Amino acid sequence: MNNEFSEEEKIKYFDEICEKYYRKNFSLTSKSEMDLLMFKFFYQNKLKRKKSGDFNADSDYLLSKELGITQSRVRNLKIKKELVYPEQNYDWKEQFLNLISFAQYDEQTKKIIMNIPDPNLQIEIENHIEQRGLFIEKQLNSKLLQVRVEYFIELVISLDENISQDDLIENMKAQISELSSVDKKIMKKGFGKVVKEKGISSIELLSAIVTIAPAVQPIIAMIS
Repeated sequence: MNNEFSEEEKIKYFDEICEKYYRKNFSLTSKSEMDLLMFKFFYQNKLKRKKSGDFNADSDYLLSKELGITQSRVRNLKIKKELVYPEQNYDWKEQFLNLISFAQYDEQTKKIIMNIPDPNLQIEIENHIEQRGLFIEKQLNSKLLQVRVEYFIELVISLDENISQDDLIENMKAQISELSSVDKKIMKKGFGKVVKEKGISSIELLSAIVTIAPAVQPIIAMIS
């Protein structure tokens, strides 16, 4: 374990520990606070050395095996760590968009299913979905995200800053006759709900927006 930390990291981490003890607060730090700080050092180090495309290097299972604690405790520590020691450069939207290619389509339920291993990413996604008035189905497996295709497409598009919402809606209204009379403001607020109410197929929706929203191309591969 010691070999995983550079000399610079060891000095930095020791300074943080000293802050907990040597400023008229000796022995005031609780064990749970100290555990969280030590987990922060460990977890940040794992993320720093995580190779691109290796989504399982910091899995709850692997970390629990290494630390000798349960997976549920690892997951809770990840969440608490982000609340107390938030990552400064954490872009959850980018993290989510990078996972789209791993999503799966359930032909029977017509829903997109994604495994979201990072609990903090899951929290951000669920909050974003709720803020937009969309619907998410809670699973017994807390790592699974299950959403209707229409809502999933809206979610992906809402997170991609390179997509022009105005051009997108104009294109949908022009190519899908059922949407031609729908108010543009209503479409902007949540076109996934409108598409569902109009009974427009996912394929028809994707065909109308794919040229303007390249981010949805992995979804086409799933359901076509």
